[in-house]
Amino acid sequence: MKLRTFFVVAVNALSVTPALACLEVVGAADITTGSLPWETFENVLYAYAVDNGVVTCDERFGISTDQNGNFALTCIPNFAFAFKKDLSFGWYSNPSNSFSFYLNPYVSAAGGSTIQWTFDDRMFGC
Repeated sequence: MKLRTFFVVAVNALSVTPALACLEVVGAADITTGSLPWETFENVLYAYAVDNGVVTCDERFGISTDQNGNFALTCIPNFAFAFKKDLSFGWYSNPSNSFSFYLNPYVSAAGGSTIQWTFDDRMFGC
């Protein structure tokens, strides 16, 4: 009987142990050709943050420019995601932590007079 009790307690403990965290930030913006890649983007095509499988911030909820001139997405309460207008650096916070990180943008499409730059970064156990 004691072994069964130990087994039940161990299984219950494992079920409440949090899994590794996963943060995914994704976005794209375009810039007119002839501009330098480190110049700022003004047209965000899409951007969102997924925290452990839940979309917490999304440009479809709203997007603004914060007090430092960065893009700031509208998020569910107690979450925040912002990134520099040159797509080089981002900030994210949830109720328990705050993170800053470099983004890794790459050219994802080119045509006409614009070039689309995209970032798709995963961190913290993804």
